[in-house]
Amino acid sequence: MPVSALIYDPQKKKIISKAYNTNNKDNNPCSHAEISAIIKSCKKLKQKRLDGYDLYSTLEPCLMCSSVIFASKIRRVYFAIEDKKIGAMVNNYKLALSKHINHKIDVYYGFCEEKFSKLISNFFKKKR
Repeated sequence: MPVSALIYDPQKKKIISKAYNTNNKDNNPCSHAEISAIIKSCKKLKQKRLDGYDLYSTLEPCLMCSSVIFASKIRRVYFAIEDKKIGAMVNNYKLALSKHINHKIDVYYGFCEEKFSKLISNFFKKKR
């Protein structure tokens, strides 16, 4: 699956969890990569917050995923491709820039954008 996410511990320099979108397979609209990676990490670490951890994602998180990212207190978010339709970190709702949210997240994006855009486009062309 081209839409994937992982949680990374920058202090220990290791990946805590990995996930990909399974919403179609699971018939569950909440089964986005970011949420699944957060849930796996919290279970593995036996804690409800991910202070000091980073999230890497293929695509800009949507509003639902962004809300869970803020609630889990993730430190930084990295994503390759902006999602101008439903992205909520730097597009549309611009949550990463909001002055109304008490938790601030550093957001970095646009790395390897062309490579990941082709990967996603080709994946969905094959599905249709």
